[in-house]
Amino acid sequence: MVELVRRRAGLLLAGAVWAGTPSVTSADESPRSQAQCEHAAEPGRVRCDVELRPAHGAVRWADVQVVGAPAFVAPLRGRIGPHEATAHEESLWRWGFGLVARGRGEGELSLRVRAVICEEGRCRSEIVSATAKVSVGP
Repeated sequence: MVELVRRRAGLLLAGAVWAGTPSVTSADESPRSQAQCEHAAEPGRVRCDVELRPAHGAVRWADVQVVGAPAFVAPLRGRIGPHEATAHEESLWRWGFGLVARGRGEGELSLRVRAVICEEGRCRSEIVSATAKVSVGP
């Protein structure tokens, strides 16, 4: 299933070169993604950020999908596209996005970052997971 998602993501990316076979990378060579959400004292809007850093190569395309959220929050969007990235560098992409907290609580936000990373004329698709703690209340 993951291979099918990678192939479809690779085929749908305009201008991306698909290598045809997935690359095998060690944990040290995989891209890194981290996310964080600001603590909110009261229900309402919660701001979050997520970033992607490749171990090698340059990011040519990437997006973020919200794949899970605590019951007390709702994402304003399920997907944050490549044109919405606030940092668009070869070695760092960053996105900011919002959640709406309907109540107080603590939980974990689950994200999936999809990317096309190119190095020495070859490109590969990568899927990286990230989580962020969501905390609303005192």
